[in-house]
Amino acid sequence: RMDRYGRLLAHVRLADDEKDWVQGRLVSAGHARVYALPGSTGCIARLLALETEARTARRASWSHAAYQIRDAASPRELIRFRDTFQIVEGIARGVADVRGHLYVNFGDDWRTDVTAPLAPNVRRDSPDGGLKQSDLEGRRVRVRGWIEWRNGPYIDVYDASLLELAES
Repeated sequence: RMDRYGRLLAHVRLADDEKDWVQGRLVSAGHARVYALPGSTGCIARLLALETEARTARRASWSHAAYQIRDAASPRELIRFRDTFQIVEGIARGVADVRGHLYVNFGDDWRTDVTAPLAPNVRRDSPDGGLKQSDLEGRRVRVRGWIEWRNGPYIDVYDASLLELAES
């Protein structure tokens, strides 16, 4: 498959050995953040585990401020990161179900605060098979994706792998 820039999408192995999986090595060493395109999430659970280890150990990129997890409670700060891929974390202050989409709002005013809409397939494909408003509201949630501007910072969550319930 090709991405929107015409690049070939593939997993690269140097040999028939898990240790020679290039993407895994890059993420584990802290040289890459995990991101998946729709329909290309087969290895994401393993990559997320490797990323968590690298972030916890503050390896490579994770030791630099440019790659830190962003605070959803600071929407004005997030404006600087518009059109960039970021990982954003905060307390889900409100969750609304609008025509099958769950809108996770990280502040009291959805018109200015960070919003992360979850497509219907995200609910269905979540680990428990049926993500509900009550699963998210009041919880610390981490989302990853491209920050857009729609009444405030907005990260479209089109796959369950892009959303995590974070430790408090």
